[in-house]
Amino acid sequence: MRLSDGAQISSTTSSDSNGGNISITAQDIELRGATNELTGLLAAVNEGASGNGGNLVIDARTLEVIDAAQVVVGTLGDGDGGTLVVNVEQIRLAGADEMGRSGLFASAILGTGEGGNIQVRGDRLIVEDGATISASNFPSSGDSSEAGQVQPEILPLMLEISNCPMLEQLLLQRQRGDGEMLVSSLIA
Repeated sequence: MRLSDGAQISSTTSSDSNGGNISITAQDIELRGATNELTGLLAAVNEGASGNGGNLVIDARTLEVIDAAQVVVGTLGDGDGGTLVVNVEQIRLAGADEMGRSGLFASAILGTGEGGNIQVRGDRLIVEDGATISASNFPSSGDSSEAGQVQPEILPLMLEISNCPMLEQLLLQRQRGDGEMLVSSLIA
């Protein structure tokens, strides 16, 4: 499956009803940005909505998110963001431009809804050239919403990070014996 040049698959809610779930199963998935519009996958709560956002589940052999394409769960409203689940053997996140960074995002930007969570399961995770994995509540005003968690399960642990200052300074809360890491925050 390939999305490029502003193409999107999205599910949003603008009311008190919950957003729908998105489930994508494919051999290889490529999301390529490089336009003035967001290219990617989105499950979100719109501004003013109180319904919860849907979950976004990706099952594939490979996933490439490049040239400022994004995979996003999040909220701009009072409903909570959904969970992003990525079950992919090899994940590559690469690139950034004036539109933003390539990556996986769970964001609580406005309103009181909590940001979603990101679960990444795979054999290899490559993050390079300004790409990121982020669970945040920026630019929410103080104490208005909670950021989610990033939970990578890369077994055997094969994590490659290059030219990504935010990710090169990960603050790891704990590392379990099974190789699962819980990332509690990213330091800029």
